[in-house]
Amino acid sequence: MAEEIRKTEIVENLIGFPYESYSEFKKKWNSGNIQMGVDFRLAREWAMSGGLYVPGTLTVLLNLVNLSMFSSLIGFIIYVFIIKSYLYLLALPLLVIGFFLAHPVFSRNSGCLSPGYFLLTGAGFFWAVCSGNYGVLGITACIFFIWLCAKIIYSTSLQALLNAAATHEDLFCRLWDSGQIRIISENGEVFMMPLQGRL
Repeated sequence: MAEEIRKTEIVENLIGFPYESYSEFKKKWNSGNIQMGVDFRLAREWAMSGGLYVPGTLTVLLNLVNLSMFSSLIGFIIYVFIIKSYLYLLALPLLVIGFFLAHPVFSRNSGCLSPGYFLLTGAGFFWAVCSGNYGVLGITACIFFIWLCAKIIYSTSLQALLNAAATHEDLFCRLWDSGQIRIISENGEVFMMPLQGRL
């Protein structure tokens, strides 16, 4: 397999690649004429584990954001004890639901459920601010924080991986060979490694 990977460190050797050279591909990408697509989960794993060509500062930043997201549950529990409204601990399942609905895959497949959930959260937050309900304020602020952290992690990881693939030919080839990246052309045609050719 190592030999196969070395053979395809230039795009001219890739199966199904639609352009004659990497420079032609980069030119079209930089001009915005084409798009690339990779799985959100792959991008997150690549960025947070310090994959090939990931800046070290980005990995540290995303792991800190991820830690902050999970720490928000502990923060909410501490907040409930500070305001001494212990019944709000029953709202913990809402925060867990927020974790799932903030994930891009769940968000995409949930229809109007995910947008509706976070829209109601926003409405609840403004109501809590206006009415002075500190319990609801804590719940909605925590859910919004979870959504914001997930948005930062996934969108930053995705953009970083796409930019790296458009900058480093060997990384692009590895993604292409494993069928983990696709190209959407100007006319909407999708290109990716055929199933039978994947490593």
